[in-house]
Amino acid sequence: MTRRHSCQMPCLFWDHLFDWGDALSGEIKELLAIRKRNGIVAGTPLTILCADDDLYVARVGERLTVKLGPRIDIGDLKPKKEDGWVKAASGNDYAIWEKTGVQEEAQAQEQEQA
Repeated sequence: MTRRHSCQMPCLFWDHLFDWGDALSGEIKELLAIRKRNGIVAGTPLTILCADDDLYVARVGERLTVKLGPRIDIGDLKPKKEDGWVKAASGNDYAIWEKTGVQEEAQAQEQEQA
C-alpha cells in the first residue's frame, strides 16, 4: 500500500547534537546536509512505500529514498543503481539513497552564488 503525505518540520534535540558525542553529531549534520542538498522542506511530497513493524521506507520529493528499521533485506524497495540511485548515508537501522546528479547540481549552484 502506498500512502502520500508531505514532510513536516524536522525536530532536533540539543543534547543529541551537542552533548552525545561527535559520532552522533556528525551523523545528524550529514543527514541535515542531505536534506538541504535535495531541497527537502516542510510540505515536500512524501510517499510511504512500506510501513511494517521492522521497516519503514519512504520516497521524499522523488530525490530521496529513506529506509528506517532493523530489517536488512528490503527486496524490491531498495533503490537500484541502474535507476540512478546512490546510497548517501547509512547507520544503525537507517539508510538514505539520493538520485545521482544531486551533489553535482548543488555544487554548481554554490559556485554560481559565490
